[in-house]
Amino acid sequence: MHVRTFSEEFRKQVVSEIEIGGSSVNSVNLQYGILGHSTVLKWLRRYGTKEYPMNGKRNKCKSWVEQPDEVSLLRNQIKLLESELKESRNRQAALEALFEVVEETYSTNVKKKFGGKQQQK
Repeated sequence: MHVRTFSEEFRKQVVSEIEIGGSSVNSVNLQYGILGHSTVLKWLRRYGTKEYPMNGKRNKCKSWVEQPDEVSLLRNQIKLLESELKESRNRQAALEALFEVVEETYSTNVKKKFGGKQQQK
């Protein structure tokens, strides 16, 4: 029986196809003639940028590996929202500082006049 060996470069290419390209473990197994489900899963754990559980439950590992696009999409959305929140907080802090400077310079309460309700006469 002949055991196939794969170069490290090839293994990294396969991992990249799964993580970035959205290929499944099964599809790369068929495409490249890789025998055994755990072979590619071991490569993912070794060379991949994501976490792949080692729980012995094949279906959980397979479904996790087959959906990297969804997970990375959600992570990207979280990063975007965190960035927008940080920008909003910085903008709010800048406005607060501006109001303080204007209030001190002109001895007036800008916040009250700017955002408050108008008094009825």
